[in-house]
Amino acid sequence: MNFSDITNYAMKMIQPDANLKVVLIFQGKEYELEQFNLQLSQDVDYKGEPQSEVFGGTIVLKLLQFPDNILSYWATNQFLKKEGEIVFRNGSSSSPLKVKFSNAYCLEMHQNINQGVETILVISAESLLINGQPYHNNWTK
Repeated sequence: MNFSDITNYAMKMIQPDANLKVVLIFQGKEYELEQFNLQLSQDVDYKGEPQSEVFGGTIVLKLLQFPDNILSYWATNQFLKKEGEIVFRNGSSSSPLKVKFSNAYCLEMHQNINQGVETILVISAESLLINGQPYHNNWTK
């Protein structure tokens, strides 16, 4: 499966809805998300033709709250790999998009206080399941 197949499959499932709510389900808790970003990439040559396998699985999440002890512990432990799920919910139907991650490290945690509070998490996952479509980074064991 190539990058284009994965993104096309995921994008077909997203339907705009004014009531869209995005949550992180992690360690039995739900965290409402303000922002979600998933990165999968391929190296390209000077013509723009892909020259590598798909790689990535980097997820950026923004929460409008301070991190609790569960998230803080994960962010401060360099060897801790976890599983979780990002679920998009809308008021009119079931979830249009689910992204499960496994064997994931929390690479970065940023806390910002300005007009409000925000926490940004950067996660690197070995495996993803995007609406049932698997992706594996095949990290060295």
